[in-house]
Amino acid sequence: MPPLDQKLAPVQLGRFTVFYGSPYSITLSFLLSVRSQLPPEEGGFDSPAIFIDGGNT
Repeated sequence: MPPLDQKLAPVQLGRFTVFYGSPYSITLSFLLSVRSQLPPEEGGFDSPAIFIDGGNT
């Protein structure tokens, strides 16, 4: 997802990142945590991820 990658350029592999704000930030966090687990040939990083929803959604 190159357009999203350009917007999130400061996000680095192996780093702890928090997204907060509107309800869309939770959706984005979920999408990124799932995408990070995909194999590289499917656009992922083949990396583990932890998604913690502290927003009571």
